[in-house]
Amino acid sequence: MTRILWHSDPPWGGGSMGQQTATFVARLAERDYEIAVSAANSIAFGVTHWQGVPCSPATWTTSTASARCDATCASTALTL
Repeated sequence: MTRILWHSDPPWGGGSMGQQTATFVARLAERDYEIAVSAANSIAFGVTHWQGVPCSPATWTTSTASARCDATCASTALTL
């Protein structure tokens, strides 16, 4: 199974990037991809779950995305 890390605004965010994250993450999860969200600009502390998908707070840096990719053992990272 492919593990994917999605690095963007959180899916519960009201902006356009949050809406796109919600759409694509839900569709990937429906197709049985193992997905986690690195939620930039999130006010959450620690891992939360959105529709069963783990979401971790992050900042908008490539080093954060890289570290989250390593921590989740993701084989693919997507950013928006």
